[in-house]
Amino acid sequence: MLRLEVQNVHTYYATSHILFDVSLEVNEGESVCLLGRNGAGKTTTLKTLMGLARAGSGAIRFNGESLIGREPYQIAQLGVGFVPDERLIFPDLTVRENLEIAIKPGRGRAEAWTVERVYALFPVLAPLDRRLGGYLSGGEQQMLTIGRTLMGNPSLLLLDEPVEGVAPVVVQELTRQIKHLKGMGLTILFAEQNMHFAADVSDRAYVIEKGHIRFHGTMQELAANEEVKSKYLMI
Repeated sequence: MLRLEVQNVHTYYATSHILFDVSLEVNEGESVCLLGRNGAGKTTTLKTLMGLARAGSGAIRFNGESLIGREPYQIAQLGVGFVPDERLIFPDLTVRENLEIAIKPGRGRAEAWTVERVYALFPVLAPLDRRLGGYLSGGEQQMLTIGRTLMGNPSLLLLDEPVEGVAPVVVQELTRQIKHLKGMGLTILFAEQNMHFAADVSDRAYVIEKGHIRFHGTMQELAANEEVKSKYLMI
């Protein structure tokens, strides 16, 4: 089943043309990465899908429903969860309060996420239950942000550079957790620069450069394509 379909999307910030004719697809249960350097258009792509940046033209469909013109809260209500690279946790709320503030009803047959389920996925958060968000490390904040998004029971999870600026041990833990989410059937699209992390958790990749999709294929095909890696990913 096709979860997300993006066709010929152009996005502008004021008079600046950022995305050019971007098209991509994500099937149910897939983990797909959008790879590119800083400023390539990765974040703008995710923000366009979430309604935080407006598509000037093109089509975006989630489970067959158009997302064009919808507000971010309406897109979230349809089952799209977004984890921004800024994390944006509430520093004056405890870990539990940060999670509880995002509770939404479950959808369909899927088991609803609870604080306890989040702690089972991210065991490091459980002993921090009463700690204020502002006193967490960068890796702990990233796990909390993902957990808070899961509390909305999304069927599509958008992650913006989930391992940027975190320690290698946290990268390993996030790799395990994202693999677990994929194993549960959650559909995932994430923007990333870390090719090694992407190779561990992704089925397919899109490479974006200067707002244009330059490559699409399996992770094995990307790994074998030295020209694309050296030209667009500095590998």
